[in-house]
Amino acid sequence: MILVNSCILLIACLFFIGNANAQLGYVNFTPMNGGDNCTGALNGTGYSWQLNTCIQFREIYYLIKYTDGSELQNSYVTFYIYKTNACNDNDPLSTSYDIGSCVELPTSWAYGWYYDTVDWAKVSVHMGPPGYIAPQAYRNTLYQVGDSACQTNYLVYFYYTNDLQFSNTLQTYTYWCQNNDPMQKVCTEGTGCITTSIAINCQTSSDEEDDFMDDIVGDPDYYFTITC
Repeated sequence: MILVNSCILLIACLFFIGNANAQLGYVNFTPMNGGDNCTGALNGTGYSWQLNTCIQFREIYYLIKYTDGSELQNSYVTFYIYKTNACNDNDPLSTSYDIGSCVELPTSWAYGWYYDTVDWAKVSVHMGPPGYIAPQAYRNTLYQVGDSACQTNYLVYFYYTNDLQFSNTLQTYTYWCQNNDPMQKVCTEGTGCITTSIAINCQTSSDEEDDFMDDIVGDPDYYFTITC
């Protein structure tokens, strides 16, 4: 009897530890001016990624793990990069970021990939449900497959701060939030500017006739929104 009870207790402990290691949480990249010191105002492209979940984003599969620190080591997150949608390849590529550090963000993560931009961001982690999310100029949020109401905990989002501009050879894009509506102004050399609302309610990328959204969302069955 003692042996059986001990086995049950051991299994319960292992189950608890496994759940604790896989608990809901997010790693956040908050964009700031000030270069590699992240000492300036909020400015640029920011991101928030769910931990412990295989996520397809821009045709790449990510699994992000958080490691708590100690007296000898900082807390950090590791992005594992896979080729399959189960995130179970052998020997995935990986990149780690210390919590509290100021890092240069990969340009391939989102819209900045199309422009000559450099974003620096402060890394933080939030364990538990996401809670309150402050409005920004533009926010593209991905949700689980089948979440047709976009009400579960999000998988990942990226956002632009107010009045952020991107430029290429012929065009300049400006983003801001107006009455809780994400706005975009596109100015094209020689033809003037067009201002539109770019809000999108909960839908899949297969519902949107836009190849760019297919590239961003990744899995065509993911639901997503565009909001402030």
